[in-house]
Amino acid sequence: MDTADAGQSVLARPLPREPFKGQKRPPCHRYAEVELVGACWLPHELKAPCPDVLYEHQDKCYSPAFSAKQPPSSLGQ
Repeated sequence: MDTADAGQSVLARPLPREPFKGQKRPPCHRYAEVELVGACWLPHELKAPCPDVLYEHQDKCYSPAFSAKQPPSSLGQ
């Protein structure tokens, strides 16, 4: 007889099939970001199941990395 835990079932939030609009694209920041599905992702120490604000990939949790907006190169005077 299987004695596996019959606790709550958890729905995984898998990575999307393509990058989000505005999501950072490779090259990703070395050591801080990983490349998945053609975009940069920030890994978390949390393991699956992930909270709703994170995405799951191979039992690890990730959040999308977005490029910072460039500061203005000149000031309008």
